[in-house]
Amino acid sequence: MLGIFCMYWVWKAFSNLAIEYRKSKWKYFFLGLGSYYAAVVVSVSIVVGLMLLAKGFVGIADPDFGSAEWNLFYLLSGASGCYGCYVFLAHKARKEKELLNKNEIEYIGIISDEI
Repeated sequence: MLGIFCMYWVWKAFSNLAIEYRKSKWKYFFLGLGSYYAAVVVSVSIVVGLMLLAKGFVGIADPDFGSAEWNLFYLLSGASGCYGCYVFLAHKARKEKELLNKNEIEYIGIISDEI
């Protein structure tokens, strides 16, 4: 159930970002959703790897391995990965908008580091 709410919040945030910078809403939504699930997969892989090193296959077979605490941890790691992607896309879009707003006639012949 929390996953459905997370998908809605991801869609809302990324589509607002896309509208603000005149980008494709669906492209940004799928980037946000992909970053969420990629962060979850990475965190699950790290936890499983650490469990294998610490306890072996017995640690993964433990019924407490899929408990609510782990699910909350995976939810938070996915949200942090999604937030990182959002900040990156916002920064990238802001830079592109600044470059488009420059009056290029004034900057002919000037090295880009001096601008």
